[in-house]
Amino acid sequence: HTKTRVSSMAVLDQEISPSVSTPQQKRRPPHPFTNASLLSKLLFFWPYELMKKSDRKTVDDSNERCGFRVNAGDRAPIEEGDLPDVLEQDSSERNLQWFHRIWEAEKSRVARRNGSTSKQERPSLQRAIAVDFMKSLWYVQPLMLCSSAARLVQALALGLLLESFETSEHNPQAGKGYLWSGVLVVSGFVVLMEHHHVFFYTWRRGMQYRIACVAAIYDKSLRLSSCASVELGATARRNQKGVSSSSNASSGNVVNIATNDVERFLLATLFASYIWWAPIQSVAILIIGFINVGWSFVAGFGMLCVIFAPLQVWLGNRFAKMRSKIAAVTDERVTLVSQAVSGVRVMKMSGWEDKFNARIASIRERECRQIERVNLYRALNESIFFVSSVTISTIIFLLHVANGGLLSPRNVFST
Repeated sequence: HTKTRVSSMAVLDQEISPSVSTPQQKRRPPHPFTNASLLSKLLFFWPYELMKKSDRKTVDDSNERCGFRVNAGDRAPIEEGDLPDVLEQDSSERNLQWFHRIWEAEKSRVARRNGSTSKQERPSLQRAIAVDFMKSLWYVQPLMLCSSAARLVQALALGLLLESFETSEHNPQAGKGYLWSGVLVVSGFVVLMEHHHVFFYTWRRGMQYRIACVAAIYDKSLRLSSCASVELGATARRNQKGVSSSSNASSGNVVNIATNDVERFLLATLFASYIWWAPIQSVAILIIGFINVGWSFVAGFGMLCVIFAPLQVWLGNRFAKMRSKIAAVTDERVTLVSQAVSGVRVMKMSGWEDKFNARIASIRERECRQIERVNLYRALNESIFFVSSVTISTIIFLLHVANGGLLSPRNVFST
């Protein structure tokens, strides 16, 4: 009877399968960056085909698309099928493999180092990512060198261009206006191209770091037992008592890391190169300013280094501390919300809705207060950024005139 039942099920499956049509997923078009020419990549023409699809007109009657009311003749919104496929370099699988590879390389390096020295060292993910950043984006550094030189040349060319307009008989720059105008345009073009390409490649690398970390978190969470995640409060109490725990991260902490903290990779990769390029540019600007204005520029530059730079360093430290406080409060709120959702039946049967609502609202209020404080410090930082240049320039020019110097358009605009 069992054999007869199995054979009959197989025959029934064969009879039903042709009549049942499973929906096939529409194949995405290839990514335009794959087959883009060098000129298209240089001038960013390759996303134009996707942007052009937003200008197409609808020819059918009014209908509902992507949640929007679309009438005939209106611009049709970009649909999911219009989006190209993800590049292999940006896929989660490849970035996860890369993440495991650099982490294993870092652990091997630490193991060799600990075997040769008595001082024990722990593997550092920060160092592994920093080394990979320098190796994978080495070509960004020559571009930033060209941009730094072009910015300095642009400032000098602007001053010389203004000096060429003077009608003095002893003006050495008379008749060279077209020359300095050409230098100004070429320098601006170099800065323009460098800015967009460096930001594109560094932002993309930061996106790959974010994808790799999120994929690693997800891969790790799938291999954890259901009892591995504990509450923040219980973990804190165990740590205070000196009791070790298999995990010191709650579900809220993991969600906060995967949604908020990994976004810092985007900004970090954008401005990481300025850690060494900013001092180099500062020294070059100090030399050029001393040649044009003299010791007055050195005094203003010293004021910038003594007053404004330490003030922004202090604000940066405050941002880091307040960010840690906000992250802790956010973790507590997300953990409580996840507990309420997972135990919603018990909560409703016991009549605890109001208590949970009050606790979540109080935690959210504390979180909003911390965010408001961060916004106040951010406004202070922005005001210092915009006021410092005007203040330093005013001090430099006042000292220059007080010492018997003469202000000219070349000195003012170049400085």
